[in-house]
Amino acid sequence: MAFYLLFIILFASLIPLQERINRLREEEKLIEVEIFEATTPSDVWGTLLLGGFRGIAVNILWVRAMRLQWIEEDFLELVALYGIIQALQPRFALIWSFSSWNMAYNIAGQVDTEEEKWKWIQAGVSDLEKGIKRNPGNFRLLLELGWFYFDRMGGEAVRRPDAPFHRRQLQKKGRDHLYMALYWFERAAKVEKDTIIAGRAVAQVFERLATRAEKEGQLEKKVFYQKKTLERWRRNLEIDPDDAASQRHYQRWREKIYMER
Repeated sequence: MAFYLLFIILFASLIPLQERINRLREEEKLIEVEIFEATTPSDVWGTLLLGGFRGIAVNILWVRAMRLQWIEEDFLELVALYGIIQALQPRFALIWSFSSWNMAYNIAGQVDTEEEKWKWIQAGVSDLEKGIKRNPGNFRLLLELGWFYFDRMGGEAVRRPDAPFHRRQLQKKGRDHLYMALYWFERAAKVEKDTIIAGRAVAQVFERLATRAEKEGQLEKKVFYQKKTLERWRRNLEIDPDDAASQRHYQRWREKIYMER
């Protein structure tokens, strides 16, 4: 609490100086963007309150956030602190990444019940969706939202005891964790077409879809997703012919499809 009080006092003392700077900028015609052209009210609030000192404010808050994250591990306080930084610098994409991960992984990993975990995972997803709206086309945020569905809710990367519960909750909303993961991974892949990371993620989802269809006895779906899997791994090899993972998976799926004919 003392930290935030000191923060407010510090920047209140800077307001008169900022007003003088603003007058000079107007006189010299250095202002290029009208303040109220900001995207949301939070942008306007941050600009009005701190003006040109927003960058300094964010730096101070970021240092505090990193201490809470890595040293004190006070993840609940981080929620509020990250929210302040998001309001000040909504186009700082990394803050949305850290904030959503803090809720969906750190806090959700600490609470006891499946319902509590689900609540925080959903909060993390919602936060990341807001970040994508504020930073459209950001590769990292798109990829991470896909990962939330694939791993945090689906338990596809790491076996999670609570994953079946989360998948059922998604199904109540008419959503499937693999289809949602595929949607966001493919959006990321379109942003950076020559990046192997998103291509691997897309291929892995196709693998899971093919395997699931086989277990459920859905022959047409199995054949369809096997073909998509092979095509995606082949595309990955076109991007990076030396990628060992793509080489291994492509060969395995090609042999599997050939043997099942």
